[in-house]
Amino acid sequence: DCLLSRGLGDVYKRQGALLGAMKWAFAFSVLLWLMESAGVTLPVEYSSQSIIYPYLLAYGPVIIDWVSVILPYAKDVVTSIKELIYIEPS
Repeated sequence: DCLLSRGLGDVYKRQGALLGAMKWAFAFSVLLWLMESAGVTLPVEYSSQSIIYPYLLAYGPVIIDWVSVILPYAKDVVTSIKELIYIEPS
């Protein structure tokens, strides 16, 4: 019984770590998405050499689209936030 609980404990720890990484990636992706909507982007020399950046940039919008199927107001909330932070180009 102890061996079984220890084995599952390790699995649960790995699942928790994966879920935590996914949450952080989502939060960072939404932040990058909103910054890009406001006209703030990373310098090309950083983003062009990055392997993860294009995937991370697309991660937040994809998750928001999936969530908006279940919670239709989720997309409206993001649209409202984007309208609030939008800065007219001068």
